[in-house]
Amino acid sequence: MLEPEREELLQVCLREFYLTSQRPSIGALAREVRRRFSELQLPTPNYRTVQRRVEALDQRLVVGKREGSKRARGKFGPVGVSTLSTDVPMDVLQIDHTLVDLIVVDRELRLPIGRPWLTLAIDIASRAVVGFSVSLDAPSALSVSLVLSHAVLPKAGWLADRELQNLEWPMGGVPRVIHG
Repeated sequence: MLEPEREELLQVCLREFYLTSQRPSIGALAREVRRRFSELQLPTPNYRTVQRRVEALDQRLVVGKREGSKRARGKFGPVGVSTLSTDVPMDVLQIDHTLVDLIVVDRELRLPIGRPWLTLAIDIASRAVVGFSVSLDAPSALSVSLVLSHAVLPKAGWLADRELQNLEWPMGGVPRVIHG
């Protein structure tokens, strides 16, 4: 247990020195703690105390500050769990966009055009895809409106246009809530 003044200074050292993209070692942190404490003429905490404070840090925070938030998301997964729930199909739709891992090329010259975006509308109750849209344009109000129109309209005609009339896609109707 450190006195409040010393504990606060140690926490400042952790925030300002250790939790940075330079990723200093615990030994370097201990030297920085020693330097800052001696500047203020305070007794320096033991190396083991500094080590315990580092071990007590939230690992998601450490990775996020030292390696970036993308790396933290990749290592620890999404931040929260969705609170959306319903038992009635087509009551709540969730819409999401993702960049497809594919490069579209020109038909004649075979030159790259770009990567398409996939926009999906997913029914929360059934976890079924009720509509989708693929576009070379970034997500926008247009892609959301296209996926919504695909979600609410009957799919029989759309499937027949693609010579898939032997398939069934019964999802459709106006949702009560749309969450993006």
